[in-house]
Amino acid sequence: MKFFLLSFNMGGFFDEPNLILFKNSFLQKIDYLIQVVRPSFIAINIQEIGGKAYDMSIVSVVFEDIIRCFTQHGYWSSGGLANLDVSGEFTALGTFVFAKEKYLNHLRVWNFQTKSFVSVKEMKKLNEVERFNTYCDHLRIKFGAKKSRKGYLITRWMIPHIPPFTIVNVHLMADESNIISAMSQFPGEYTIKRLRALNAILDGIVGLYPNDPAFIFGDFNF
Repeated sequence: MKFFLLSFNMGGFFDEPNLILFKNSFLQKIDYLIQVVRPSFIAINIQEIGGKAYDMSIVSVVFEDIIRCFTQHGYWSSGGLANLDVSGEFTALGTFVFAKEKYLNHLRVWNFQTKSFVSVKEMKKLNEVERFNTYCDHLRIKFGAKKSRKGYLITRWMIPHIPPFTIVNVHLMADESNIISAMSQFPGEYTIKRLRALNAILDGIVGLYPNDPAFIFGDFNF
């Protein structure tokens, strides 16, 4: 069974010129990879939904384009698992999972409300907000007093003959200035902050799911 894991920071794609580039470049490359690699299970972790300006007006269009790219090749889609409410604990993180239709009857997703694995077919019974609150766990990581969308998003999955596994979408804080950081002594202030944040995430995952293999990928800003 082939797994295909992809991380994509979308921060620069939420204006019209770049949205066209997104459609003509990124989605074409994904389409090509699908046909060449032919994976059975695909997970895409995205960061900075809405871009720098928190523009959520075209998010649904972008999500539909991503989903269509896979469903046209016979994949089941989880839909975009993302919190789009910018007023709350908004991390601007999202996860998409796709699987070949032949695995649909056996694919399970973790329900964080009931703390049990359920058929992925249950996901379609909920709207976007309910689906996110039921099948995702996320937390915004605070870096001092500065407002931040950085954090993590967790989903869990189970496939026959494979141990239950966790997918973690991570976005850690960037340096204020790459030039200053390059000239500073290592490890710098933000390197230490990223290390602390990542260790906290790892400790939390190990504490909750000690037996799970975990795929941790995203934008680490290393």
